[in-house]
Amino acid sequence: MKNAPASPAHGAPELTAVVVETYNAELRDSGGFIGDRASNRAFRAILDELRDRLRAVGEDPLGETPTDELSKKKLEKVLGEGDPEAAGVIHGAIEEFSTEFATVIARFLKSKGWRDVEKIVVGGGLRASRIGELVIGRTAVLLKSSGHTVDVVPIHHHPDEAGLIGAVHLVPANIHAGTRWTAPKRSWRSISAAPMFARESSSCT
Repeated sequence: MKNAPASPAHGAPELTAVVVETYNAELRDSGGFIGDRASNRAFRAILDELRDRLRAVGEDPLGETPTDELSKKKLEKVLGEGDPEAAGVIHGAIEEFSTEFATVIARFLKSKGWRDVEKIVVGGGLRASRIGELVIGRTAVLLKSSGHTVDVVPIHHHPDEAGLIGAVHLVPANIHAGTRWTAPKRSWRSISAAPMFARESSSCT
């Protein structure tokens, strides 16, 4: 039997088009994992708290529907076409969440594996909504206004397609043998977070 090429080890740091410098960085503080602040649950908790404060002094502009039952489509419709005060509630949640997201990124940028990051590409459900795009843009502005030079941008492809494309970049070189597929080598890092909000935020240097 001819010698077959050795199979790459699971989790190999250097692949065809990617050098994986770090992944699933799970920084903690007194409240738990830092990355949990950049999650769907965190955004809705901020929105819910804001609604509670409004109910304490009057009516909630978003009505009686519980926050967990407000769909992304509903929130985006209110943001774009709804009552100005109701839209203001969502804008407030976007601002508070963006501040948290910027804080999370700033903490990661202090870690050894993230110090040379130039760009963070956000995918997942955060990229798939207009609210998420506004969060990404506001987070980028907050970081740059505080002195960070890193770019924070939405991933170019649809989140589902991006996952498949990203998987190709992680395929070992021997799998590509005999094909014409080539790609420039990039460094990659990731943050673990909840499904809607950037399950994997990668950086390319």
